[in-house]
Amino acid sequence: MLFQLWLLEVVNGLSPITNKLFNYYFKMSTRRQKKNKKKIKRNDGGRIQRLIPCPPPINDYALTCRKRLRFTLVTNLTGSIVTWSNLIDTIGFSIAANSGYNLFRAVRINFIEIWDAASTQGNINSVSLTWSENDANLGGGLATVSDTSMSIEPCHIKAKPPKGTLSSEWHVGFGPNTTPAFTLTASGSAVIDVDLSFRSSTSGAANGEANALVGAVVGTVFWRGLDGLAAAASKYSVPAGIYQL
Repeated sequence: MLFQLWLLEVVNGLSPITNKLFNYYFKMSTRRQKKNKKKIKRNDGGRIQRLIPCPPPINDYALTCRKRLRFTLVTNLTGSIVTWSNLIDTIGFSIAANSGYNLFRAVRINFIEIWDAASTQGNINSVSLTWSENDANLGGGLATVSDTSMSIEPCHIKAKPPKGTLSSEWHVGFGPNTTPAFTLTASGSAVIDVDLSFRSSTSGAANGEANALVGAVVGTVFWRGLDGLAAAASKYSVPAGIYQL
């Protein structure tokens, strides 16, 4: 009806009223078309939703965990080196009475905390930790953190690996990996907490414990000191009730 009226007016000349009606009709038709387009459901960043969505990627199958391990020294340490294999060897599982494997394949140090008190009042004890590096120029490599007891107050240090150095990165323990992670100096009464992150292997590779087990119960998880030695020979003792081999 409106179109016929407009066509008639075209022949006779458009009147102002007819012209306004036609413009209004044109605008309303355009708005309806835009609204219909907006009603299309969209997903995945603006793409039209698929009938069958693709499965999301799984980026990491490895088992990871973070553990704070505590050790008490049973003898004095002076410049004692702890390697990356030593850290991997701290947790393992036994496959025979004298043989076992590491539970994890890679390790990273989060921080280390040490307490040490003087054996008698008036004496002093000192502790120190040095982060080891193949290249001392890698931003803080070979940095040493130390403290000394005063009277009855124990010495105490808490240190993180310097950012951007090899000591702050993930390391695998197979080989074995005899690269030093850090060096310790402390007395036989020191308590050492090592906060570590562990990752398992996803390729089926297994790391054997660097040193033989002694009288292990087959199929059990066990703990070792920071020197990787059997409990009878280790300079480190784990808390009571923890199965140390």
